[in-house]
Amino acid sequence: MTDDTGPEPIETKRLLLAVGIALVVAGLVLVAAVLPAEYGIDPTGVGSLMGLDRLAGAGGTEGTGNGTDEEGTAQRASVLSFQATFNERAEELAAAEGYLSEGEEGVVELEVATTNVTRLSFRLSWQDDNATAGMSSKPDYFELAATAPDGTTYGPLLGRNVDGPDGEIVLDAHVSATPPTLVVEADSEEEAAAQVDGRHPVDATATGSWSVVVRMLDAGDVEVTGLGSDVDDDGDEWRLEANVTSYTLEGLTEVEEKKETVTISVPAGEGLEYKLLMDEGDRIEYAWETVDGEAVFFDFHGEPGPGPDFTSHASGTTAGDAGTFTAPFTGSHGWYFENQGEKTVTIVLSLEGVYETKGVV
Repeated sequence: MTDDTGPEPIETKRLLLAVGIALVVAGLVLVAAVLPAEYGIDPTGVGSLMGLDRLAGAGGTEGTGNGTDEEGTAQRASVLSFQATFNERAEELAAAEGYLSEGEEGVVELEVATTNVTRLSFRLSWQDDNATAGMSSKPDYFELAATAPDGTTYGPLLGRNVDGPDGEIVLDAHVSATPPTLVVEADSEEEAAAQVDGRHPVDATATGSWSVVVRMLDAGDVEVTGLGSDVDDDGDEWRLEANVTSYTLEGLTEVEEKKETVTISVPAGEGLEYKLLMDEGDRIEYAWETVDGEAVFFDFHGEPGPGPDFTSHASGTTAGDAGTFTAPFTGSHGWYFENQGEKTVTIVLSLEGVYETKGVV
């Protein structure tokens, strides 16, 4: 018996070759692209080079949020935040005193060793003691000026004793301002402190030698009763006092700041509320919008307690709203959404700040 099978057709060989090549290519795509992009698995390193591995972590997982029912779902990410608080302190500098005649001036050098200076205050005082029985002295005029280590000049200020022999000039040199309380996000308190230092580095602008000039412009002649002429006033003794105010970081306090995205479904012809629990002074940033652009009625309001009293923060009919809110009192704050349409409206609400979630009520 003869075997008439014969050689395999050429078309079959080409088909099998094509299938084999396709399988190899598919395997390469799976290993080099799909696994890194979808699951973050990158055995070849090609996904990292092409940036595909970052896609694996780009998507969020939507789940039921704490304090919400089946009509609202939330996607949450906890953020470690620290609140930095600054306080001021004042200290006295060395005092100086002397005597000046009319037209003379005295220069006082004051050393400031403190950094982060916000203000220096200089007080010049004198007493015109030439008025005795039967005599009265005209006012004495002084001038006060100060120059900072960086060359900035404050003043001069002119002063005179008006209602009696005592006179003074107070010159305030405002250098900077105490930073406001701020919140930074960090993995640790040490990292938070480094961020605060980066935003508010040590300021040595006012550190060093201050030059203070005391000048007597007019000693004020003495009027002698019955003499018919004035007697020259030789001058006055004076005293200069100064104090410096600076700020320091009082400390870092960990605060629970959250980020949250909530999807809320409002059935046709119905309304519901989404509430937050906030203490007085707590701050949030918020933004909400309807998915398909439908306008809904909303009222953003707060309630200090379980009673009927409430305070409306904002209201209207729109497809979205955004802003920053600081709680004026402790209680629940949130949104009432009313869908006046004929189909369910989906609202996406994004929140960031310090609060606790009460959810859909």
